[in-house]
Amino acid sequence: QFDALWVMDLHDNNWPASPQPNPFIPLSLQRQLAMPHADQTRELAIAQGITERLLSAAPDVVMSYPLRRGEEQLRLSPLIRDLAEGDSESLAPMLNNKEPTWSETIQQSRQHERLADDRAPALPQQRASGGSGIFKYQSLCPFRAFAQYRLSATALATAQVGLDAMKRGQLFHTVLELFWRDVRDLKTLLAMNEEALGQKLDDVIAQAIDGMAEQNPDIFSPRFRQIESSRLKQLTQQWLEIEKQRTDFTVVDFEKEVWHEINGINVHLWIDRIDKLADGRKVVIDYKTGTVSPSQWFGERPEEPQLPLYSMVESEDSQVSAVLYGQLKAADMKFSGVVATEGLIPNLPPARNPQLKEVTELWPQVLDDWQQTIEQLAGDFRSGKADVDPKKPSICETSYCELSGLCRIDEMMAETEIEIETGADDE
Repeated sequence: QFDALWVMDLHDNNWPASPQPNPFIPLSLQRQLAMPHADQTRELAIAQGITERLLSAAPDVVMSYPLRRGEEQLRLSPLIRDLAEGDSESLAPMLNNKEPTWSETIQQSRQHERLADDRAPALPQQRASGGSGIFKYQSLCPFRAFAQYRLSATALATAQVGLDAMKRGQLFHTVLELFWRDVRDLKTLLAMNEEALGQKLDDVIAQAIDGMAEQNPDIFSPRFRQIESSRLKQLTQQWLEIEKQRTDFTVVDFEKEVWHEINGINVHLWIDRIDKLADGRKVVIDYKTGTVSPSQWFGERPEEPQLPLYSMVESEDSQVSAVLYGQLKAADMKFSGVVATEGLIPNLPPARNPQLKEVTELWPQVLDDWQQTIEQLAGDFRSGKADVDPKKPSICETSYCELSGLCRIDEMMAETEIEIETGADDE
């Protein structure tokens, strides 16, 4: 039963429906047993019964049909030919009925209760479960940091054939780590001839692949090992050509493990690489296999605070003179980052980036600003600051964050849009 009912599409080609007998059963048998869709007589009887029920299902019933379907002109179904023909005036009461439905009545009687406090309980222990990601997500969206590092809310991993991007990156990292553990400094690298360098790369690549093959034996077939070895050797040779352009340095730490207390919390960090220059200053390097941008290190809510965090940890022992990404992207390998003085690293600071050039001029102040930003993020995380506050809308895209069902950002955004529209109408 309905308050009102409108039945559409009742033209003669559609109502009653055309018979559609089963092609695998004799037609005579289907008609004899009055099987569904067997013939026109049964379809007519069924359509008449349905039409009668619909006409009695509501106080106000409208039955209509389209005049055309494309170029075809349609006619009224004979089953509703005897009904009184309506017009726009007779239909107006039904179309313009402003009586609220039961669902609208319930919605209108609701009472909203706003909970403005988005603060979670303070961190009960000093040690935080997580590394630099705590600072990244606390900056991008405090709720993401709380959900991931205190509630352990993470998305399920997506299965992939072969090595995924993370494992390919780990493999390249391992090759570079093994290489510099033996070679150690720029002077040794420059002293190696082409044959010696090639043999050294073959050795460390085989060692790196052996280590990963133990964990992924089904992937590393003989042919796959050959392809991956060739790829890694070519990439490593490209990268070492960039290293050769630098001034004298010694690699003093690889995959350095650090436990560090920042504003009341202990965090566990792994620094890819630390170089020492001839004058004793340090260079902090983090390898990345994708495109990176040092411009994301700055502001009250930096999008990538990992390197500023590493510089803060290392500057306590000695002066840090450069903070760098080692961009290991095949088509665009380079050092990208900030330096204390020009000429320290080839092509840095970039001539076309005024922001990074200004960093060089204000170097000590930049390190101090980074320290204040990192300590503020640590304090916010420790105190339970967990409001749903993405820095920008793109942070919430599915490819970047898969926790929207937990924070319900979509519902919040829809409610905000409704409030904005309501405010515009009121004005």
